[in-house]
Amino acid sequence: SLRERQTMTVLKKEVLDTTTTEVARKFQFQAFDFDGNECISKSEIDMMMWLIKGEEMPKEAIDQLMLKADPGRGENIPFSGFASWADSLEDLTEEELNHAEVLGNVAQRCNDALHEEDCLIEVFSLIDKMTTANTVKVFDGQLKSGNLTETIVTRAGKESDGWFFSGNWRNCMAALLEQEVDLWVRCLNGAMEGFGTDEGTLTALVCTIPERLRVPIFQKYEEKTGKGLLEHIESETSFSYKKVLVCQAMAPEDCRAQLLNKAMVGLGTAEDQLIRVICQLNFKERIEVKEAYERMYGRGLLEHIQSETSGDFKRSLTVMLEAEESEFNIEKDCHALKESMDGWGTDEEALLKLVCSKTSKQMEDICKKFQELFDRDLLAFVQSETSGYFKDTLEGCIRHPMKQLAHSVRDCMAGWGTDDTGLITCLVHLPDFKKAALIKEYGLEFKG
Repeated sequence: SLRERQTMTVLKKEVLDTTTTEVARKFQFQAFDFDGNECISKSEIDMMMWLIKGEEMPKEAIDQLMLKADPGRGENIPFSGFASWADSLEDLTEEELNHAEVLGNVAQRCNDALHEEDCLIEVFSLIDKMTTANTVKVFDGQLKSGNLTETIVTRAGKESDGWFFSGNWRNCMAALLEQEVDLWVRCLNGAMEGFGTDEGTLTALVCTIPERLRVPIFQKYEEKTGKGLLEHIESETSFSYKKVLVCQAMAPEDCRAQLLNKAMVGLGTAEDQLIRVICQLNFKERIEVKEAYERMYGRGLLEHIQSETSGDFKRSLTVMLEAEESEFNIEKDCHALKESMDGWGTDEEALLKLVCSKTSKQMEDICKKFQELFDRDLLAFVQSETSGYFKDTLEGCIRHPMKQLAHSVRDCMAGWGTDDTGLITCLVHLPDFKKAALIKEYGLEFKG
């Protein structure tokens, strides 16, 4: 016969409020008893209450708490006194006591780690950098047990890492305890200072700088080394390798602003580069790049583009950079698009306003609706009615961003030679999900 499925519902708050075993109280007691001498001192209760409550309790409140738990003397709290005090729930809720148990377990593991190498590695290789930094801060400031980093590094330095005493273990433990930004700065500088450059390390570091740490890393790098990170990279690298690292090291909006500027300064304008950059920007990113351009070059991006382009191409880029997301009538727009291209000639002004003012999601919806209404592919229709850079811009707006990026990458490699700058433009500052999407889309579009 079929076994009946069993279910159980746990009401967390009710359980916490009504059931607490002696075993649980013993675990909580151990959490408060940092030095393991089977009683809780005033300094231990003071620190744990600070950790739980998030603020320091007045000395008088701590004294009263000690007397509640240890009525006889109020100096050291035995387990029996702690259990009675905890059961009263006057100063801490059951949930706060359970939180204290967790804190105590972590602290105990850290204390064990100072005497056991496997435990040391386990603790600091599994917790994140922010937790590590807070642990070091609490250990140094509250436990009064000396400098945690120095203690661990000194202990690791006494141990052999094999026949050659390489010190790799000591260096690794020091790195795990180092402030996150300081570690990035030290490793970046280490990859470039001295004789020669460690290109492998430099590439791995620059291409994985977390966005949230970019500004602090740049600031700390200049503070510690006396030179800017970009300046140092430029002095230690060359050719296209330098272009990649400099672009990737910059903030995304600054990088794109610089790429757009280089496409317009000097002799001639790289129209394909303008299309490549702007068509990959969503509305929010366009605003960020315009602000970065003004800050970096002292002139408006739109004004500069308008001075370097002309005709329908100029008007299409202008609409893109001025566009703001708004509601629209999808059927009305589909009919307007068809009318702008039907018959003799094309109404380019109407066409570019309808296409270049839309978000990628709106354009995706329009393409589906256009096919449904007229049994015709909008992109193919536009391609048959336009030409030159104007056509390329409209293609960039109509295609899905990942499909457009795949085409941009392909264009940079097609024919004789490779457009290194264009390829770099396409591939820098891609989050992981876009990298995966690009690889998939490229394979679908170009069968390989």
